[in-house]
Amino acid sequence: MTGNMWVKRPLLQIIVLLCGSPVMSQQVGVNINNESLQLKVNVQQAFNFGVFAQGATGGTISILPNASRAASGSVIPLNMGGLYSPLILEIEGAKGTVISLLAGQTTILTGSNGGIMKLKLLDINNSMPFIITNEAPAKNLVTIGAELIVGNMSESPPGNYSGSLYLSFLTD
Repeated sequence: MTGNMWVKRPLLQIIVLLCGSPVMSQQVGVNINNESLQLKVNVQQAFNFGVFAQGATGGTISILPNASRAASGSVIPLNMGGLYSPLILEIEGAKGTVISLLAGQTTILTGSNGGIMKLKLLDINNSMPFIITNEAPAKNLVTIGAELIVGNMSESPPGNYSGSLYLSFLTD
């Protein structure tokens, strides 16, 4: 295929499980359903937003691909010894395969107490598209940042939050 023609390949399902309270520690569990024989994708590290306090008006807490954390609004990151981390995927495939993955997707997470939060994919450490440079079984790492959008106490009350995030990889 030419460089301008993309074929939709494996669909990854990322199941997001969040627990909420005025002081929250948000670790996102990731499960992958990969049906492609051309690519093998594993989660090396799940999203973890660390410990933070939910303020009166809500806001965001973000994890960038370089593992830095930032907050806005009335969300206050707390340094209580908790770790925070971006999502790191291991991609295995034929050397020279061109891979593309789109960021910017937003997923609604529903809470056990009726609230919602949103998870938005941010930056990806690799320039997209990128070319697999390591021959299988060597792994190619892709690091993905995300933003958790937290509402006020009535929009995002304490509870368990869950949802699904679907990622599609395009290969050449």
